Amino acid sequence: MQKYLGKILFIVITATILYVVRVSFVERVADKQVKTVEQMQARHQATMEQRLEEQKEAQEQRRLDEPAQVLVRAKDVRACMADLGTDTLNNEVIECTKDHYITAKRRDVER
Repeated sequence: MQKYLGKILFIVITATILYVVRVSFVERVADKQVKTVEQMQARHQATMEQRLEEQKEAQEQRRLDEPAQVLVRAKDVRACMADLGTDTLNNEVIECTKDHYITAKRRDVER
């Protein structure tokens, strides 16, 4: 009878040890997988934020490179001649004395 009790006790202890080892192994594997997924999500989030920032910068650069119509107010004859560095009355001086539009890049206009 003791022989059978010893064998049953041995089997119960062995089964318990195997169960504990199996549970700890599964927990380790599950934790490792969760950590891997979290790291992948963090990398993906960082990549997406970087791409979004690059897209915003590219969009701003495209916006600044667009042409814009700019109104240039008329000046008096003396100021136009001084700006152009001439002593004679010519077509450039006459154009300077009128309100007119010029086409320039937005980046030059917004300064």
